Formats: sequence, structure tokens, C-alpha cells
Amino acid sequence: MGSHIVGHRARSFPVAGIVFEDLLPANGKFEVFAFRNGVTVRVNGVTHLGTAQPSAVEIEKSLNGEVTSTLNSHEFRAHARAISCERWNAHCNR
Repeated sequence: MGSHIVGHRARSFPVAGIVFEDLLPANGKFEVFAFRNGVTVRVNGVTHLGTAQPSAVEIEKSLNGEVTSTLNSHEFRAHARAISCERWNAHCNR
């Protein structure tokens, strides 16, 4: 699975939980993004764009906590380049 994920850099794959990414801005500083089904979301109790190691509570909430929103337009543009047409269409047509 690891080689499958690495081989799909700059592509979307169905992931849930916390991922550290260097996107906003790309400055060598990795920030927390919560994901559900491969879509970046904000979750109550998870520090969005935080840089500290998430606690066990934050990790649990990233998987099972209340999703409050998806990305705002600035964040969306930063991630949009990583979403395949197939994945985007599957998400929008649910």
C-alpha cells in the first residue's frame, strides 16, 4: 500500500485522519489537515493548520468527530491540483 500511495503523489486517494502537508504556504512547514474519504475537511477538536503532533484525542476526532466544513476557496485552490477528475466527480455526485 505504501508504494501505491507514494506512486500517486499529487493525486487523491481515499484517506481518513490527519495528514501533514506543506501547502499554505509551501514554506517547509508542515501543517495539519484532516481528511474524510480523501476530501480535506475541518473537524471540531482538530487544530486545522496546526504544526504540533496531534494528541490521541485529536486523532480520534479526525476519524470520528463532527465535520464542520470542507476547504475554503483559498485552501481549495491549493488542493485542487491534487484531485483527479474521477475522484472529484465521485465526490460531487454522491
